Amino acid sequence: MASPGSMLPFDESVLDLYQCDCQIPSIEGNRSPQPPCSIAIDGEMVFVGVEERRLARFSVVNCQGETLFNEYVQVEEPVTDYCTHISSIEPEHITPSSGAWKIDAVRDEIIRRGWFTRSSKIIGHSIQNDLDGLGMQPDDMSKV
Repeated sequence: MASPGSMLPFDESVLDLYQCDCQIPSIEGNRSPQPPCSIAIDGEMVFVGVEERRLARFSVVNCQGETLFNEYVQVEEPVTDYCTHISSIEPEHITPSSGAWKIDAVRDEIIRRGWFTRSSKIIGHSIQNDLDGLGMQPDDMSKV
């Protein structure tokens, strides 16, 4: 086992397992005729109150490693912990004046681009937390 702080060797041949033959949506934001076959998502959260969390940044990457969406999200309630050491979120990132998106606009954009459908394969860590942050559930995706 590797010691803390050391890197494990990376076998690049595993990348062949993840090659994608699906059509990639354009980064310009136009919906492609076929949504990507798999996407990776990640949401960064901040705390409002003691235990409640709010989505403060949402990212989507396609199976080719292209960033499709990477935006800060406005948080309406007073933030009690930005979790900056984990999330890199700073107070100025999530304000309207910084260009942060409203949560409804993020959700609408995801639906508009067709990323979350019945056939979508979503990859990520704590996906349910990210969906909760968006205010979406897996059942919502089957309606898209």
